[in-house]
Amino acid sequence: LTATLDTGKFRAIGSPFSAIAPSFLFAGYFTTLEYTNKNLDAVKRFVSVMNQAGAFVNAHHKEAAPIVAAQIKVPVEEIEKAQWSVAGTSIDAAGIKPLIDAATKYGTIPRSFPPQELIHPAFLPRDTTH
Repeated sequence: LTATLDTGKFRAIGSPFSAIAPSFLFAGYFTTLEYTNKNLDAVKRFVSVMNQAGAFVNAHHKEAAPIVAAQIKVPVEEIEKAQWSVAGTSIDAAGIKPLIDAATKYGTIPRSFPPQELIHPAFLPRDTTH
C-alpha cells in the first residue's frame, strides 16, 4: 500500500479494518485442545517467545524491517516507510471479540460465543476475587 500511495496516482479512501474495531487480533497461532493438553509446557514456551518477539518488533521497527522484507520479498526501504501494526504481546480475549461479532453480523458464523472459548484455560487470566 505504501509503495502504491507513494506513486501519487492513488489515494486511500478509508481504513477497512476500522469498520471492525479500533484494534483487534489480526493474526494468531492456534492448535488443538488435545495437542495443547499433551504439550502444555512447549505451548507455554512458544507463547512466551511470540509475546517477546512482538514486544521487540513494536520497539525496534528499524531492526525488524530487513527480516520482514526478506520474508515477504519487498525492498527493505518500503518496509521501513510502511505503517506498522502493533504486534501482540499477550493473549487477549478482548482482541478476539470484534472478529466474532463481525463474523456473526455478516453470517460467516451462525452464532456468537465468548472469545474465551478459543483460549486454553492455562492462558486465561485467573479470577482473583475469591
